[in-house]
Amino acid sequence: NSDANIIRKYYKKGQVLRKEKRQQPPEASRIRSLHKLLRQIVALEEKQKAGATLNEAQLTKLGRFDDVVAELEELQRVDDESEEEEEVDNSSDNESEEQEEEDDQEEEEEEEEASE
Repeated sequence: NSDANIIRKYYKKGQVLRKEKRQQPPEASRIRSLHKLLRQIVALEEKQKAGATLNEAQLTKLGRFDDVVAELEELQRVDDESEEEEEVDNSSDNESEEQEEEDDQEEEEEEEEASE
């Protein structure tokens, strides 16, 4: 429940919990829609606290807060795992490229020595 309060504070201030990164994963649109839904829920909570009467659909939306947060956390965890895999792939690619460059340099040096 304290996590929920932290999330509410972020959305009241207009901040997001996490920004999308360079490439859009397949879950990106769902993550954006969940962020939008959380902003709407927080706005409804503020409206309710101010004394406005909410209709049944709005009250239903308020009740979805915990489910929305749980789904968002799950999607972000999946996104984090895929980014970690991507980083591992990129680091192995970089190592391969570095090895190729070293091999090329060694070949050039050997050719120079042989021509002398």
